[in-house]
Amino acid sequence: MRFLPVLLLLSFVFWAPGCASHADLSPPSSYIVSAEQTAIEPVVSAEGDLAALRYDDRSTRIEVHTPEGALRWEASVEAQPLALFWSADDTLYMVGLRVTSYPFGHDYAVELWSFDEGAKAQKRSLAAATLKKVTPMLFAGGMEHSLRLALSPLKDEILFTRLHDPPAFPPYWALVRYHLASGRQQLLFKHE
Repeated sequence: MRFLPVLLLLSFVFWAPGCASHADLSPPSSYIVSAEQTAIEPVVSAEGDLAALRYDDRSTRIEVHTPEGALRWEASVEAQPLALFWSADDTLYMVGLRVTSYPFGHDYAVELWSFDEGAKAQKRSLAAATLKKVTPMLFAGGMEHSLRLALSPLKDEILFTRLHDPPAFPPYWALVRYHLASGRQQLLFKHE
């Protein structure tokens, strides 16, 4: 029940605001993600630590600063950041996207990164799929717009959309609830 307001907010996903019609296809390079397309605001923990993303020419780093402004730790990430948030137990999480292109299509991976105090990262897979060659072209703003995510009010679960692209059928969305501590996923809704 605590996700009812979030479900209503995420319902806009299923009329696909980020999707283009087949007549409005973007060029194949449109799914390539750049730092300018996904500006993510810094987030503050309950203890006052500030986490922010820093983009260099070829890498992305997460920096965590104390309330006084001193650098506590930093870590490099190997995915395009889509969301950054602190959980109820003050663990820093980042949701990242990786799209790798091949002649037959694209590997699409959404990962949940968690960081401990020493900047050691752990990755968990939220979604992984092989996409048909034309599927990324359906997203006018880029593949980073294919994911919608919300943090529960208790900051212990996330609700997100997962893209499926079966070979013989059109792509579809699934709405999934993910418990941060246990990693348990529950499929809530499928939109075909």
